[in-house]
Amino acid sequence: MVASLIQFEFKEQCLGLLSDTHELKFLPDEFTLGSVLKGCARLRSLHVGHQVHPYVMKCGFEFNLVIGSSLAHMYMKSESLEEGEKFIKSMPISNIVAWEKLKMGILRECWINII
Repeated sequence: MVASLIQFEFKEQCLGLLSDTHELKFLPDEFTLGSVLKGCARLRSLHVGHQVHPYVMKCGFEFNLVIGSSLAHMYMKSESLEEGEKFIKSMPISNIVAWEKLKMGILRECWINII
């Protein structure tokens, strides 16, 4: 359900659904959190990302490769290249996806600075 809300651009409703499930004591899985982080990236709101990141840690998924890459992507899209880079470098195991996110974030920031 969360993935569908994100797919159809209902980002705020997705975050509301996450909040509702949390209140009902349901813990999300890595797929749900990945979708939520994708929504945060699309919102480009660092404030929202800073609220979701501790929740990801609480659920125990911070160093999951998929979730870690999604967290890095969220920081990059929220124009916090430094936090995204710091997070990728802190991951005990990273993959090509995480490093590609960093590379794309750096290129995006350089492009914005040129324009």
